[in-house]
Amino acid sequence: MALEDMLKALEEEGRAECERILSQAKARADQIIKEAEQEGTSIKQAHMVKAEALLKSERSKILNEASFTVKKAVIQAKDSLISQVFDRISERVQKIRESSEYREVFRKLASEALANTQGKIVISVDKRDEDIAKSILKDLGADYELRTDLECGGGLAVTTVDGRITFVNTLDSRLDKARAVLKPDVASILFG
Repeated sequence: MALEDMLKALEEEGRAECERILSQAKARADQIIKEAEQEGTSIKQAHMVKAEALLKSERSKILNEASFTVKKAVIQAKDSLISQVFDRISERVQKIRESSEYREVFRKLASEALANTQGKIVISVDKRDEDIAKSILKDLGADYELRTDLECGGGLAVTTVDGRITFVNTLDSRLDKARAVLKPDVASILFG
């Protein structure tokens, strides 16, 4: 019987050892699961933070691009309106030739151009200004050769015979110069 008692005791001790090992394994497994869950949560949070940062960056990029596109469209619209103003002015300038004041305008343009030259000169005018040019240049006492090779809204171009100096004094050139100078003023009037 002592052997049976010993076997029983060994069996109980084996069972107790198995339960202790199983309990330790279960505790270790629970600890590993808990650590894995914590690590998973930490990884998930890190990914969420990273994803949020990427989303914020992408949002900022999209907003900046949209803002740039809007600003570009506004600038283009403003430039278009300013161009329309100058186009209307140009249309009015083109009609000056038909007015009674054009003779005096041409005289002033010719006087300014001639003041910048000496000696014999070549004067280019629009074909439509040939008669008025002859009359006014005769009155101004210019020594010139007249050419009708200029297309413009009015005025003339004066060139020295050697071709080294040219003075363009047309309504078109005046309008181009005025456009550069007056563009900020026109923008201020239109847009405040």
